[in-house]
Amino acid sequence: MTKGRRRKHFQWNADIIGQAEIVAEAEILMLLISAWN
Repeated sequence: MTKGRRRKHFQWNADIIGQAEIVAEAEILMLLISAWN
């Protein structure tokens, strides 16, 4: 690693199974927004 340079890495997983509607996309986006805040 270069001196004075630090990196953070965040990773998470969320799965919605069996829902083909746009609501599933909105739920994932809401989860991302609430986790980011």
